[in-house]
Amino acid sequence: MRKVVSCILLVMFCFVLDASTGKKRIELDDITTKELLAIIQQSEKLHKYMFGRKEPMVTSQINLLRNNIKSTVKKVKGQQGQHVSKILNAVNKELTSAQMTSGEDRVRYLQHAFKQIVMLYQSYEIKASYKVFFCKTDRAVWIQEDGKKPENPFQVTSNCGRKVF
Repeated sequence: MRKVVSCILLVMFCFVLDASTGKKRIELDDITTKELLAIIQQSEKLHKYMFGRKEPMVTSQINLLRNNIKSTVKKVKGQQGQHVSKILNAVNKELTSAQMTSGEDRVRYLQHAFKQIVMLYQSYEIKASYKVFFCKTDRAVWIQEDGKKPENPFQVTSNCGRKVF
């Protein structure tokens, strides 16, 4: 009986420890935080244009986002900057591929780009009033303003999506 109680207490302690440490996001220097906030804001605009089916604005916003990413990669420094740069370069690669394709391929590249942006938002302390949504149908994730119903940019006619972060 003692062993059972000890095991239960150990499991409970590990669960509490994991819950208390698992939700902390990494803090960055002010410059990197400001740059990432701008990228998050631009990706949210891209989300809005995609959901609104405003194709010329989507193309324009992808260009703006790519330019901002290139600029940010040059500015970030240090060990954390290396990680941020890797993610941003991956986003830029996906956005570049999305610009050169259409149809299903373009959707796939944009989904990959959004996944990377969501990872940045969830990993680093960026004070912004956005929420992360997930749709189990197409496995898409995206960031949108808090307080709105889910607006899946990849399935605009459905209301697939729920807030996850």
